[in-house]
Formats: sequence, C-alpha cells, structure tokens
Amino acid sequence: MINITVVGRKEAQHCMFPRNMAVISIYTPGDQPARIEHERRSQVLQLCFDDLSDPKYKNKRIVGGSRDGGYIQLFTAAQALEIKAFVSGMLAAGISRFVVHCDAGVSRSPGVAAALDVVFNNAKNIRRGWECYNRMVYTKVLTAFKGPAVQHD
Repeated sequence: MINITVVGRKEAQHCMFPRNMAVISIYTPGDQPARIEHERRSQVLQLCFDDLSDPKYKNKRIVGGSRDGGYIQLFTAAQALEIKAFVSGMLAAGISRFVVHCDAGVSRSPGVAAALDVVFNNAKNIRRGWECYNRMVYTKVLTAFKGPAVQHD
C-alpha cells in the first residue's frame, strides 16, 4: 500500500518535504514549475501539461492570454510512463508516501492520485475530494501500469 496526498500548488510550495516522501509536481505550460523544497531533488518529478481531458484539443492553438498562439499540451502516454518509472523507483527505494500537486489540486493531481490508488491500494471508489479528477490523466496512468480499467461515475 502507498499513502497519497493531493494538494494545490500554493500548499506544495509552502512545505518542506522529508526524505521519506516523494512529490509529483504538475504545472501548466507557460507557467514556471512550482518551487518545491525537498531534501532530495531526485524525489521530485515535474510534469507540464494543460488541464484538459478531451483529445479533440490536441494540437489546437490557444487564443488570448499569456500563451496566445501556443499549442495546447495534453497529458501523454510518455508522461504516464514517467510517472510509472518514478513511482516504481521510489517504491524500490523504500518510499511509499507521495504528494501529488497541480495548480488547484482539483483535476490533474487527483487524476494521477486516483490511478495510483487503484494500482497500489486496490481502491474501488474515488476518494472524497478527488471527484473532479481528469479522466484522461487517470486512464493513461492506469494504462501505463497495466492496471484494471475502473469506471467511476
């Protein structure tokens, strides 16, 4: 079993994470990665993708805002495999406590956390507070681990 905590970016940036905890840090393209304070940098995985879950947005241009003209970056299977390698490496090192954060801690990070919960904790339901999870992220992480495809309404 693993312990998984989901937080927002502000909370993650105000913590000093101990050696017995690993962090999956998700940020939005065009933003700077969160400043994560950790005793060991090798225990922090940083990923960058937009908070969208519909494949129809792939390779679409953004109009307006600071990223005008940039392309939407959806979560990829390669990023899901990065999560798999990172989590597997941490577990092999004896680390089973994970913090997953994104900007608000509402969609992307719960998508990762819910998939890890299914794979490692045999979870049957989405935890309270994770109900708005990003389904694309969830499905791709499950697929990377070859975990069961669990449907949650």
